[in-house]
Amino acid sequence: GSLAFGIGRTGSGVPLHYHGAAFLEVTHGRKRWFVARPEVKLDWNPEVSTFKWFFNFVTGSAGSTPPHISICTQEVGEVLYLPDDWWHATLNVGDTVFFLDFVDAAPKKH
Repeated sequence: GSLAFGIGRTGSGVPLHYHGAAFLEVTHGRKRWFVARPEVKLDWNPEVSTFKWFFNFVTGSAGSTPPHISICTQEVGEVLYLPDDWWHATLNVGDTVFFLDFVDAAPKKH
């Protein structure tokens, strides 16, 4: 697979998106993940940062994140497997360094 890495400051992250399967490891800091199955229809504005989205849901009228979104926090040394086409967004908790290893998959039949 393809290997990539990133560095992010606290409060930074990536808005909702999806891609092929990948293994992801945090080597410094922590990363909060928001994930949903591929078949879930999500109401998401790519113009709104993950930080602002999270803050609005938790402190807003909803009082929590939507029920179809699972949340976990990845700590240093933990490896997360993200299946093919799963929706996900990330929020760095502290300055964060992470690595991604995209898994090569067979071409999809449409």
